[in-house]
Amino acid sequence: MSDDTECFGMDIKRCAKIVAIIGIILSVCSFNLIGFVIYVLVYLGVDNNKPGYLLPAKICLLIVLALTILGLFLVGILFVLGTIALQDSRVQSYTNEYKPVVNDLMQNDLVRTQMQFNAFKFGISIFTACITFGYMIISYIVVSKARRFMLSDSSTQIHANPGEYKQVYVQP
Repeated sequence: MSDDTECFGMDIKRCAKIVAIIGIILSVCSFNLIGFVIYVLVYLGVDNNKPGYLLPAKICLLIVLALTILGLFLVGILFVLGTIALQDSRVQSYTNEYKPVVNDLMQNDLVRTQMQFNAFKFGISIFTACITFGYMIISYIVVSKARRFMLSDSSTQIHANPGEYKQVYVQP
């Protein structure tokens, strides 16, 4: 098989259907309406052999990928700024309220523990977002290959004369 007819070692249409089914399940579980619509378009386009359904899905995947990159960048910046502000505000309030050295050390440990817990939650959130981002990249690659294959597939060509082909594209 050529590179255009397969993806990840299987037929491109089968791979696109698997990606769409997994995307539909994940979208339903996470209450993601946009993802649900994208993956339903992918499944219907591949199942009905209509590459016109894959174009809006491809465009939406690109938009979601761009917004995810922007969101990850902004969350990272806000986390760093929030950590700095939390550390400064907690340490300042504790040092102003409690003058003894023993209480300061105990409160600094409380601040450090709370910051470590926040960093752990942030780490889990970033890990989940990166997994989702990776799946969207894989989805985009599969949808692009499936659309390209469906547009160039010989079963969508009409034989006018022996040895002559005419491309016919039917809008869905």
